[in-house]
Amino acid sequence: MYDYKKIIPFGYYKKNPVYYDLNEGSLKVSQSKVIPYKINGWILSAVLVALSIIRKSYPLTILENSYVKMTLFVLATIVAVVAVKSVNRHQYNQLSLSPFYISNGEYREFLNQQLKNASLLFYFVIGVYIVLFISVILCIFQSSLLGFFLYVPVLFILLLLRRSRVLYRKRIVFKLLEDLKNE
Repeated sequence: MYDYKKIIPFGYYKKNPVYYDLNEGSLKVSQSKVIPYKINGWILSAVLVALSIIRKSYPLTILENSYVKMTLFVLATIVAVVAVKSVNRHQYNQLSLSPFYISNGEYREFLNQQLKNASLLFYFVIGVYIVLFISVILCIFQSSLLGFFLYVPVLFILLLLRRSRVLYRKRIVFKLLEDLKNE
């Protein structure tokens, strides 16, 4: 069992997830290729239920009441926070890692690919913040159920990225590339 504060998801190498261990300052690989398919079913079910609720309740004006809007906003935030904690706990409780050994050439290529991925991830996070801002405006000011429908998954993604501390990957890649040069 690993603590999410000590392990940072780093990328994939030949379909195996790679993590950076902050305690040891090294890369570790997980032999588990299992993706929890039950999560996809839950997401699909939640989307279908939410879309039908939005469609049925569109003519209702229940969201005109500011107390109802704020209550829904707080409940949506709590749902996202609890979901992120649950997913993270499940991910790290079943994690078994081994040292990551590959040749220097493959290692350099892997690190260069992770550097590109870290840059893309930075722009993705900026996009998530923009969508989060738009969904908050839709939730609070426009009284739209669509705003709440956007808010929860976008907040979930953002909290998951922040809790996994994936934005530190670029610094870690530069450190590992520097270590590789010094060898």
